[in-house]
Amino acid sequence: MGKPGPKPREIKDRKGTTRKVREPKKRHAIGATTCPKWLGTEAKQEWKRLGPELAEAGILRKDTRMLVAAYCAAAGTLRLAMAQQQAAGDDLQKLSKAFTLADKAMKQMASHGYRLGIGDLFQREADAEHEKALALRR
Repeated sequence: MGKPGPKPREIKDRKGTTRKVREPKKRHAIGATTCPKWLGTEAKQEWKRLGPELAEAGILRKDTRMLVAAYCAAAGTLRLAMAQQQAAGDDLQKLSKAFTLADKAMKQMASHGYRLGIGDLFQREADAEHEKALALRR
């Protein structure tokens, strides 16, 4: 009889004896993390802000690329709607349209974010922004 073979990875993971050096590196499919050219300027900014974090978390993959792009497009629409709200001033008709657009964009972002499973990611970000705002008030 020969020597026993190496322990299966599952056993090493359960025991906590897996060495980080031997873990396979995450590889992203070519083109999965690149920003689609058809996205608008505001959406591209959102992609650049969010893309690396989603890729690191393993959420931005080839099969989820279009869903992330849809999320970024909705975020871009929200930014534009907010700018329209500020520019509307006292014009109630323009203000109403801007609020409607912002509401639809937020609903789309929530839907896409839920499907991507990135709710916790946004909650941490919102908490950080809230703490920053509180610090500025002091």
